[in-house]
Amino acid sequence: METLNNNKTKTYFILGVSFLAVGLLSLASNLGFWMPFWVFNWSTIILGIGLLLGYRKDFKAGAWMILVFIGGLNFLQNILAVSLTPHMFALFCVGLGIYLLVKPGKRRNCFDKKPHHGAE
Repeated sequence: METLNNNKTKTYFILGVSFLAVGLLSLASNLGFWMPFWVFNWSTIILGIGLLLGYRKDFKAGAWMILVFIGGLNFLQNILAVSLTPHMFALFCVGLGIYLLVKPGKRRNCFDKKPHHGAE
């Protein structure tokens, strides 16, 4: 029960800080202060939601990776002013390959000497 309340408190804290930051940035923009164009861009919002979901799930596999991939690529396109659209499939395959190589978990590799006999 203690852990559940602690997780709920942490979630409300993160949401509160997020809404406070968005509200203050929006207010500053409305008052005429200069804001970078990417602050309220949809790709930044998708990237932020993906990172928040990843943080809540300890960055284990899930939907957060798709959100970070899509938001991150579009964010880079906006910042670098380069079109990455023709390279999306290749970048996705490279990212998936890297993830599959370094993902956490118990796996055997080809150099293990012990034979693998079903479930351990």
